[in-house]
Amino acid sequence: MDDTTPATKSDLQKLEQRLEQSMDRRFTRIHEDIDRVLSILVKVKNKTDDHEQRIGILEEAVV
Repeated sequence: MDDTTPATKSDLQKLEQRLEQSMDRRFTRIHEDIDRVLSILVKVKNKTDDHEQRIGILEEAVV
């Protein structure tokens, strides 16, 4: 398909298919990135919770 000839139904279907595949790939990457970020946040939260517990124990020991 070029700019000098009108698009056929087949051309439009191919274009639509390529756009769908491209969007699928992009959304897959976005979901993978979201999963990575969530994983990091869970690790940070666990470490924060652990530090809070240790601080609580130290505070009790000081009192």
